[in-house]
Amino acid sequence: MTLSSLLERLEAPEKLLVWASSTDQEGAWSACVRGDWMVWVAACSRVPVRPLLQAACDCVLEAVLAMSAGTEPLTRAVELARLAGPAKECRAAAKRCDQAAAAIPANYRSAVAPGYRAAARAAAWVARASDGLSTAEVRAETRAWEKAHQYSIGMNIIAHATLSKHPRAMRVDGSAAPDDPAQEQIAYAVAAAAQALAQAAIALAPRKEDRGQRREVRARFAQTLRLQLDTQRPRQKRSP
Repeated sequence: MTLSSLLERLEAPEKLLVWASSTDQEGAWSACVRGDWMVWVAACSRVPVRPLLQAACDCVLEAVLAMSAGTEPLTRAVELARLAGPAKECRAAAKRCDQAAAAIPANYRSAVAPGYRAAARAAAWVARASDGLSTAEVRAETRAWEKAHQYSIGMNIIAHATLSKHPRAMRVDGSAAPDDPAQEQIAYAVAAAAQALAQAAIALAPRKEDRGQRREVRARFAQTLRLQLDTQRPRQKRSP
């Protein structure tokens, strides 16, 4: 499946779909200069989603630590996401970040940094991404057990004997059925991680006059993901 087809299947942003239509996975990997888009590109390059999320957490943490106050719930959410914390705790952490974002005044005279609201949203989104990925892992394991049980009935063996001791890493799978429950949650996790990086870039360059700086932040995030994840992806052959 082509990069454009995978991105369309994942319901990636329209502007990214247009940009990706003129390149392939290798070209996109090298040329992408937006951290939020790089999340989609990495996922469609079969990078395991857990390492991808961990790399995204590093970018979000940069934005969180740049804030002058109120960082405790944000840092906790990022830590939970990075360490694959329990889904219930990730959901609660995301909710606390949403509350923190809503609690600050709407003007720039607040004691917190101008980008705080976006930083809080970024932390909430990575926590949601981890929640979604954990759900995908549970659904994939459940499906594996169901298949093993059906197979064991026919072969008259114990179900767990047919299961791998090393579960597969969660990846975007273009060959999976469109309604595959694990893939649905993986798609959600990818979208949430991308949204987190978009908000993190806004947090570090929140004003309209900061657009040039925001482009630089997005490019730095893209490079961070490229460097951290390059060894995680299978190499793709370039189109002739």
